[in-house]
Amino acid sequence: MENKRNRNRFYSYLLLASLFSLLLIAGCGGGEVTDNGNNTGGNTGGGIYSIQVTWDQPTTYSDDAPLNTSDIASYRIYYGTASGNYSNVVNTTDPAVTTWDITNLAAGTYYITVTVVLNDGRESGYSNEISRSI
Repeated sequence: MENKRNRNRFYSYLLLASLFSLLLIAGCGGGEVTDNGNNTGGNTGGGIYSIQVTWDQPTTYSDDAPLNTSDIASYRIYYGTASGNYSNVVNTTDPAVTTWDITNLAAGTYYITVTVVLNDGRESGYSNEISRSI
């Protein structure tokens, strides 16, 4: 029972950890917006772009109980063109990967959030959202 309660608390911690790391990315330029080389229209809206997203792998639950990284199955990256409305999802396949390129994007503003998926299939709530304009 205690282990189950600790795992449930993990989700709250993930939100805080992701908030910190995603805000750090957004505030310091760490989540760089890059042209993937297939740009046919420059920055006029006709190009194809990518956004690199980076986050920290959680190591504890919200109550500071240790989280075994072997309990993490993957991450999900949600993104869309309206705040809070994520029309796209990317499922990572390697829980050790904490950087991902979202590719084939048209010019515009994108809103991005990350969740963690545990081996038992449970998924955390969304991290705080960041936005990027390209």
